[in-house]
Amino acid sequence: MKRVNSAVWEKSATELKSAGYDFFNQLGARALADKEQEVWLIVSNSLTGERAEISTRTHAPLPTLSHLWAGAFWCEREVSALAELPLTRRTEKEWPGFADPSGRTRFSPVGIKGGQ
Repeated sequence: MKRVNSAVWEKSATELKSAGYDFFNQLGARALADKEQEVWLIVSNSLTGERAEISTRTHAPLPTLSHLWAGAFWCEREVSALAELPLTRRTEKEWPGFADPSGRTRFSPVGIKGGQ
């Protein structure tokens, strides 16, 4: 996967489209430290089957690629929505557990303090 600077994200994607990568495969992201995200794009050439991948790291929103591939719009919405959702690690958040029907036992999952 080729890493590009976030300042040339849209330009790099446009170059892929111009080079014949007309099929949108995936746009995804993962959260990194300090509210940084790694975003990636995977596209294919529908005639040759060749695949191209680019990624970038950013703290700021990236320009849309939906004018290049219509399918990118939905993925961009999902990435944006997930950026707003804080996902804490299981070990950093106290497990609330639950009681059995009799109310006597409190269970914890394996790997969590108090779990089996």
